[in-house]
Amino acid sequence: MSDNGSRSPITADEILGEVWEEMRRQDQKWGWPQVGNTLDDDPGLAMGSADLGDEARRLLDDGPADSPRPWLAILAEELGEVAEEVDPGKRAEELVQVAAVALSWVQAIREAA
Repeated sequence: MSDNGSRSPITADEILGEVWEEMRRQDQKWGWPQVGNTLDDDPGLAMGSADLGDEARRLLDDGPADSPRPWLAILAEELGEVAEEVDPGKRAEELVQVAAVALSWVQAIREAA
């Protein structure tokens, strides 16, 4: 982070570039689309994954501040919300939140190094 508390746009841009490159690599390897975009084919998966949010909240409350557990808990909570959401548009919004948390975690790791 910069001295004024804002994120470094160069770092964020670099990370997003890496994400785009990885997406292209996965597309070349697996093709597009790799999988469907609903949980309808496996309702058990959606129901089992919904518990992820509860476990994540517990980790967030109990995790030490100097470990990756808070980041992991936040990410897991967001994934739990994806699993619980049935509306495709709202699920997409939740996935954007997952991506934002993951990218923020990468940025925090790189800035700490």
